[in-house]
Amino acid sequence: MSPAPAPKRQPARQSMLHDAIDIQLLALHEAHRSLARAPVDFLERSGALTPPLVALGRWQDAMLRTGYFSLIAMNRLAGALAARALAALPGGMPPAG
Repeated sequence: MSPAPAPKRQPARQSMLHDAIDIQLLALHEAHRSLARAPVDFLERSGALTPPLVALGRWQDAMLRTGYFSLIAMNRLAGALAARALAALPGGMPPAG
């Protein structure tokens, strides 16, 4: 038995939902980044920022970015898997509505 073919087009509502989730995740990422950077930014303004703290700030930014972009990728993957599962149902994917 071969796997069900993937839907050729993502329904508009599903795409809008993914886009809305992505936008919110990016906004959350920016807010989290801003809060996490506050101590480093303070040290930078005070002139007390040392090279290890600069490196720590870069590492912190990279980890936050990786985490949030992983969430966005998981959102897309979950949507694709759900679409395939719905397409495999008898009668195919139910109509949007």
